[in-house]
Amino acid sequence: MEYTAYFLCVALSALCGCGTAAGRLVRQGVPLKRAWLLLFALPLGLIGARGYYVLMQEILGGLGWNGRLLSDRPYEYAACGAVLGFLFFGMASPSLFGLGKGALLDGLAPGALAALSLSRLSEYLADFGWGSLILEEQWQFYPVAVLDGFGDWYWAVHVMEAVFALAVFIAVLKRKTPLPGSVFALSLTWFSLSQILCESLRAETLRWGFVRVQQVQCALFGAAVLLWAERKNHEAAGTCAARFAGYLLGVGALVGIEFILDRLDWPKAADYGLMAAVLAAMGALVRDAVLCAERKALPAVRAL
Repeated sequence: MEYTAYFLCVALSALCGCGTAAGRLVRQGVPLKRAWLLLFALPLGLIGARGYYVLMQEILGGLGWNGRLLSDRPYEYAACGAVLGFLFFGMASPSLFGLGKGALLDGLAPGALAALSLSRLSEYLADFGWGSLILEEQWQFYPVAVLDGFGDWYWAVHVMEAVFALAVFIAVLKRKTPLPGSVFALSLTWFSLSQILCESLRAETLRWGFVRVQQVQCALFGAAVLLWAERKNHEAAGTCAARFAGYLLGVGALVGIEFILDRLDWPKAADYGLMAAVLAAMGALVRDAVLCAERKALPAVRAL
Protein backbone atom coordinates (compact mmCIF):
# COMPACT_ATOMS: atom_id res chain seq x y z
CA MET A 1 0.00 0.00 0.00
CA GLU A 2 1.20 3.52 -0.80
CA TYR A 3 1.50 5.73 2.29
CA THR A 4 2.57 9.05 0.75
CA ALA A 5 -0.74 10.78 1.51
CA TYR A 6 -0.63 9.54 5.11
CA PHE A 7 2.89 10.82 5.76
CA LEU A 8 2.04 14.14 4.12
CA CYS A 9 -0.97 14.54 6.43
CA VAL A 10 1.14 13.66 9.48
CA ALA A 11 3.68 16.30 8.46
CA LEU A 12 0.90 18.89 8.08
CA SER A 13 -0.50 17.82 11.46
CA ALA A 14 2.88 18.41 13.06
CA LEU A 15 3.11 21.85 11.48
CA CYS A 16 -0.37 22.73 12.73
CA GLY A 17 0.74 21.66 16.18
CA CYS A 18 3.79 23.88 15.91
CA GLY A 19 1.61 26.80 14.90
CA THR A 20 -0.68 26.24 17.89
CA ALA A 21 2.26 26.01 20.26
CA ALA A 22 3.90 29.08 18.75
CA GLY A 23 0.74 31.11 19.34
CA ARG A 24 0.63 29.98 22.95
CA LEU A 25 4.30 30.85 23.49
CA VAL A 26 3.80 34.30 22.00
CA ARG A 27 0.97 34.89 24.47
CA GLN A 28 3.41 33.89 27.21
CA GLY A 29 5.73 36.69 26.09
CA VAL A 30 8.09 34.79 23.79
CA PRO A 31 9.06 36.82 20.67
CA LEU A 32 7.65 35.31 17.46
CA LYS A 33 11.11 34.87 15.93
CA ARG A 34 12.02 32.67 18.89
CA ALA A 35 8.72 30.83 19.05
CA TRP A 36 9.34 29.25 15.68
CA LEU A 37 12.50 27.61 17.01
CA LEU A 38 10.15 24.90 18.24
CA LEU A 39 10.24 23.51 14.69
CA PHE A 40 13.36 21.75 15.97
CA ALA A 41 10.99 19.62 18.06
CA LEU A 42 9.75 17.90 14.88
CA PRO A 43 12.89 15.87 14.13
CA LEU A 44 13.13 14.92 17.80
CA GLY A 45 9.56 13.65 17.72
CA LEU A 46 10.35 11.65 14.57
CA ILE A 47 13.53 10.22 16.08
CA GLY A 48 11.67 9.34 19.26
CA ALA A 49 8.80 7.65 17.41
CA ARG A 50 11.09 5.56 15.23
CA GLY A 51 13.70 4.88 17.92
CA TYR A 52 11.06 3.70 20.37
CA TYR A 53 9.70 1.19 17.87
CA VAL A 54 13.17 -0.10 16.98
CA LEU A 55 14.15 -0.50 20.63
CA MET A 56 10.91 -2.00 21.94
CA GLN A 57 9.81 -4.13 19.00
CA GLU A 58 12.86 -5.00 16.96
CA ILE A 59 15.62 -5.13 19.59
CA LEU A 60 13.97 -5.95 22.94
CA GLY A 61 11.05 -7.66 21.20
CA GLY A 62 13.45 -10.07 19.52
CA LEU A 63 12.56 -9.33 15.89
CA GLY A 64 16.01 -8.00 15.06
CA TRP A 65 16.72 -4.52 13.74
CA ASN A 66 16.78 -4.28 9.97
CA GLY A 67 19.24 -1.37 10.08
CA ARG A 68 16.85 1.24 8.68
CA LEU A 69 16.97 4.59 10.47
CA LEU A 70 13.59 5.52 8.99
CA SER A 71 10.75 3.42 7.64
CA ASP A 72 8.12 3.91 4.96
CA ARG A 73 5.63 1.87 7.03
CA PRO A 74 3.42 3.89 9.40
CA TYR A 75 3.13 1.09 11.94
CA GLU A 76 6.92 1.09 12.46
CA TYR A 77 6.67 4.26 14.56
CA ALA A 78 5.28 4.67 18.08
CA ALA A 79 3.25 7.53 19.56
CA CYS A 80 4.85 7.13 23.00
CA GLY A 81 8.26 7.60 21.42
CA ALA A 82 7.09 10.84 19.81
CA VAL A 83 5.89 12.02 23.24
CA LEU A 84 9.30 11.22 24.74
CA GLY A 85 11.05 13.10 21.93
CA PHE A 86 8.80 16.09 22.54
CA LEU A 87 9.46 15.88 26.29
CA PHE A 88 13.21 15.82 25.68
CA PHE A 89 12.92 18.96 23.57
CA GLY A 90 10.94 20.73 26.27
CA MET A 91 13.40 19.77 28.98
CA ALA A 92 16.51 20.59 26.95
CA SER A 93 15.62 23.90 25.30
CA PRO A 94 14.01 26.37 27.77
CA SER A 95 16.90 28.80 27.32
CA LEU A 96 16.00 29.14 23.63
CA PHE A 97 12.68 30.69 24.62
CA GLY A 98 13.59 32.49 27.83
CA LEU A 99 11.21 30.35 29.88
CA GLY A 100 11.53 27.81 32.66
CA LYS A 101 11.09 24.13 31.83
CA GLY A 102 7.61 23.94 33.33
CA ALA A 103 6.38 27.09 31.59
CA LEU A 104 7.79 25.92 28.25
CA LEU A 105 6.16 22.49 28.54
CA ASP A 106 2.86 24.17 29.44
CA GLY A 107 3.14 26.27 26.30
CA LEU A 108 3.94 23.29 24.09
CA ALA A 109 1.30 20.89 25.44
CA PRO A 110 -1.75 22.16 23.48
CA GLY A 111 0.20 22.12 20.23
CA ALA A 112 1.36 18.57 20.85
CA LEU A 113 -2.23 17.47 21.53
CA ALA A 114 -3.44 19.16 18.35
CA ALA A 115 -0.74 17.39 16.34
CA LEU A 116 -1.62 14.05 17.95
CA SER A 117 -5.32 14.46 17.22
CA LEU A 118 -4.81 15.38 13.58
CA SER A 119 -2.19 12.70 12.98
CA ARG A 120 -4.53 10.07 14.42
CA LEU A 121 -7.21 11.14 11.96
CA SER A 122 -4.61 10.74 9.21
CA GLU A 123 -4.56 7.02 9.94
CA TYR A 124 -7.72 6.80 7.84
CA LEU A 125 -5.30 6.90 4.90
CA ALA A 126 -3.31 3.91 6.15
CA ASP A 127 -4.16 0.31 6.92
CA PHE A 128 -3.71 0.54 10.68
CA GLY A 129 -5.28 2.21 13.68
CA TRP A 130 -8.09 -0.33 13.47
CA GLY A 131 -9.79 -2.52 16.04
CA SER A 132 -11.49 -5.86 15.61
CA LEU A 133 -13.75 -6.96 12.76
CA ILE A 134 -17.35 -5.68 12.85
CA LEU A 135 -20.06 -8.06 11.71
CA GLU A 136 -23.10 -6.02 12.80
CA GLU A 137 -24.26 -3.90 9.86
CA GLN A 138 -25.64 -1.08 12.03
CA TRP A 139 -22.06 -0.16 13.04
CA GLN A 140 -20.54 -0.37 9.58
CA PHE A 141 -20.06 3.33 8.84
CA TYR A 142 -17.32 5.89 9.26
CA PRO A 143 -16.28 7.37 11.73
CA VAL A 144 -17.36 4.42 13.90
CA ALA A 145 -15.79 1.92 11.53
CA VAL A 146 -13.37 1.89 8.63
CA LEU A 147 -13.56 -0.17 5.45
CA ASP A 148 -10.53 -2.16 4.27
CA GLY A 149 -9.58 -3.06 0.73
CA PHE A 150 -11.45 -6.37 0.89
CA GLY A 151 -14.80 -4.87 1.88
CA ASP A 152 -14.59 -5.71 5.58
CA TRP A 153 -15.37 -3.21 8.35
CA TYR A 154 -13.22 -2.69 11.46
CA TRP A 155 -13.61 -0.46 14.50
CA ALA A 156 -12.00 2.93 13.78
CA VAL A 157 -9.89 3.13 16.95
CA HIS A 158 -7.80 5.96 15.48
CA VAL A 159 -10.91 8.18 15.48
CA MET A 160 -11.44 7.49 19.19
CA GLU A 161 -7.80 8.39 19.84
CA ALA A 162 -8.21 11.61 17.89
CA VAL A 163 -11.35 12.53 19.86
CA PHE A 164 -9.63 11.87 23.19
CA ALA A 165 -6.63 14.01 22.22
CA LEU A 166 -8.98 16.77 21.03
CA ALA A 167 -10.93 16.65 24.31
CA VAL A 168 -7.74 17.06 26.34
CA PHE A 169 -6.65 19.86 24.00
CA ILE A 170 -9.90 21.76 24.62
CA ALA A 171 -9.63 21.20 28.36
CA VAL A 172 -6.10 22.65 28.68
CA LEU A 173 -6.00 25.22 25.86
CA LYS A 174 -6.90 28.24 27.98
CA ARG A 175 -6.10 26.81 31.38
CA LYS A 176 -4.12 29.09 33.68
CA THR A 177 -2.15 27.80 36.61
CA PRO A 178 0.07 29.15 39.40
CA LEU A 179 2.30 26.08 39.09
CA PRO A 180 4.50 25.88 35.99
CA GLY A 181 4.35 22.42 34.49
CA SER A 182 0.88 21.48 35.72
CA VAL A 183 -0.84 22.09 32.36
CA PHE A 184 1.61 19.70 30.74
CA ALA A 185 1.22 17.27 33.64
CA LEU A 186 -2.55 17.08 33.26
CA SER A 187 -2.24 16.87 29.46
CA LEU A 188 0.15 13.94 29.74
CA THR A 189 -2.01 12.23 32.36
CA TRP A 190 -5.27 12.28 30.43
CA PHE A 191 -3.60 11.49 27.11
CA SER A 192 -1.78 8.52 28.64
CA LEU A 193 -4.74 7.04 30.47
CA SER A 194 -7.04 7.37 27.46
CA GLN A 195 -4.34 5.79 25.32
CA ILE A 196 -4.27 2.71 27.59
CA LEU A 197 -7.89 2.05 26.62
CA CYS A 198 -7.23 2.68 22.94
CA GLU A 199 -4.15 0.44 22.89
CA SER A 200 -6.30 -2.37 24.26
CA LEU A 201 -8.78 -1.84 21.42
CA ARG A 202 -6.14 -1.75 18.68
CA ALA A 203 -5.80 -4.96 16.69
CA GLU A 204 -2.12 -4.25 16.01
CA THR A 205 0.19 -2.69 18.56
CA LEU A 206 3.65 -3.14 20.06
CA ARG A 207 3.66 -6.37 22.04
CA TRP A 208 5.93 -8.52 24.14
CA GLY A 209 3.74 -11.59 24.09
CA PHE A 210 0.75 -10.79 26.30
CA VAL A 211 2.09 -7.34 27.25
CA ARG A 212 1.12 -4.30 25.19
CA VAL A 213 4.23 -2.16 25.50
CA GLN A 214 2.69 1.29 25.12
CA GLN A 215 0.07 0.51 27.76
CA VAL A 216 2.91 -0.02 30.22
CA GLN A 217 4.60 3.17 29.01
CA CYS A 218 1.42 5.19 29.47
CA ALA A 219 0.93 3.81 32.99
CA LEU A 220 4.50 4.93 33.73
CA PHE A 221 3.72 8.40 32.38
CA GLY A 222 0.80 8.68 34.80
CA ALA A 223 2.92 7.44 37.71
CA ALA A 224 5.64 9.97 36.84
CA VAL A 225 3.12 12.82 36.92
CA LEU A 226 1.81 11.59 40.28
CA LEU A 227 5.35 11.49 41.66
CA TRP A 228 6.05 15.00 40.36
CA ALA A 229 2.87 16.36 41.93
CA GLU A 230 3.47 14.69 45.28
CA ARG A 231 6.96 16.17 45.43
CA LYS A 232 5.36 19.60 45.03
CA ASN A 233 2.68 18.90 47.63
CA HIS A 234 4.71 18.25 50.77
CA GLU A 235 1.58 16.66 52.24
CA ALA A 236 1.41 14.06 54.98
CA ALA A 237 3.08 10.80 54.02
CA GLY A 238 -0.20 8.93 54.50
CA THR A 239 -2.01 11.03 51.88
CA CYS A 240 0.74 10.52 49.30
CA ALA A 241 0.92 6.80 50.05
CA ALA A 242 -2.85 6.48 49.69
CA ARG A 243 -2.77 8.04 46.22
CA PHE A 244 0.10 5.83 45.09
CA ALA A 245 -1.62 2.76 46.52
CA GLY A 246 -4.82 3.66 44.68
CA TYR A 247 -2.91 4.17 41.44
CA LEU A 248 -1.11 0.83 41.80
CA LEU A 249 -4.39 -0.91 42.57
CA GLY A 250 -5.72 0.58 39.35
CA VAL A 251 -2.74 -0.79 37.43
CA GLY A 252 -3.35 -4.20 38.96
CA ALA A 253 -7.01 -4.04 37.96
CA LEU A 254 -6.03 -3.16 34.39
CA VAL A 255 -3.72 -6.18 34.23
CA GLY A 256 -6.60 -8.36 35.37
CA ILE A 257 -8.98 -6.88 32.81
CA GLU A 258 -6.46 -7.41 30.02
CA PHE A 259 -6.10 -11.04 31.10
CA ILE A 260 -9.88 -11.44 30.98
CA LEU A 261 -10.03 -9.88 27.51
CA ASP A 262 -7.26 -12.14 26.25
CA ARG A 263 -8.22 -15.43 27.87
CA LEU A 264 -11.86 -15.46 28.95
CA ASP A 265 -15.04 -15.23 26.93
CA TRP A 266 -16.73 -12.48 28.92
CA PRO A 267 -18.81 -9.66 27.39
CA LYS A 268 -16.19 -7.32 25.96
CA ALA A 269 -18.39 -4.24 26.28
CA ALA A 270 -18.57 -4.81 30.05
CA ASP A 271 -14.81 -5.39 30.22
CA TYR A 272 -14.03 -2.16 28.39
CA GLY A 273 -16.59 -0.26 30.46
CA LEU A 274 -14.85 -1.47 33.62
CA MET A 275 -11.46 -0.53 32.15
CA ALA A 276 -12.70 2.98 31.38
CA ALA A 277 -14.00 3.34 34.95
CA VAL A 278 -10.67 2.21 36.42
CA LEU A 279 -8.74 4.62 34.18
CA ALA A 280 -11.06 7.48 35.15
CA ALA A 281 -10.44 6.72 38.84
CA MET A 282 -6.67 6.63 38.29
CA GLY A 283 -6.86 9.93 36.42
CA ALA A 284 -8.87 11.46 39.25
CA LEU A 285 -6.16 10.49 41.74
CA VAL A 286 -3.43 12.10 39.65
CA ARG A 287 -5.57 15.18 38.96
CA ASP A 288 -6.25 15.56 42.68
CA ALA A 289 -2.52 15.49 43.40
CA VAL A 290 -1.81 18.10 40.70
CA LEU A 291 -4.59 20.40 41.93
CA CYS A 292 -3.28 20.12 45.49
CA ALA A 293 0.16 21.10 44.22
CA GLU A 294 -1.39 24.10 42.46
CA ARG A 295 -3.06 25.21 45.69
CA LYS A 296 0.27 24.92 47.47
CA ALA A 297 1.81 27.19 44.84
CA LEU A 298 -0.82 29.95 45.22
CA PRO A 299 0.60 31.57 48.41
CA ALA A 300 4.02 31.85 46.81
CA VAL A 301 2.54 33.51 43.72
CA ARG A 302 0.51 35.98 45.78
CA ALA A 303 3.59 36.90 47.79
CA LEU A 304 5.43 38.09 44.66
